[in-house]
Amino acid sequence: MMEEEELEFVEELEAVLQLTPEVQLAIEQVFPSQDPLDRADFNAVEYINTLFPTEQSKNHEARKDNTRLKCDSVAMKEACQIQ
Repeated sequence: MMEEEELEFVEELEAVLQLTPEVQLAIEQVFPSQDPLDRADFNAVEYINTLFPTEQSKNHEARKDNTRLKCDSVAMKEACQIQ
């Protein structure tokens, strides 16, 4: 039952968020962009899969981000002289 309600909500939300072709064209004319995130037909799943084509690459990036956070934390402690 809950899944049906969630699906209906998503469908209603998508309907509200759809811009008419005229509005989309006006936006593209006022704010030209080559960024794929700005495209009306942007698909987040396809975009992420393009950036990280394999499960291994996704895990590698996650480890890099985690390491970067740890390094930032250490640098912050040193900068603030926190032990």
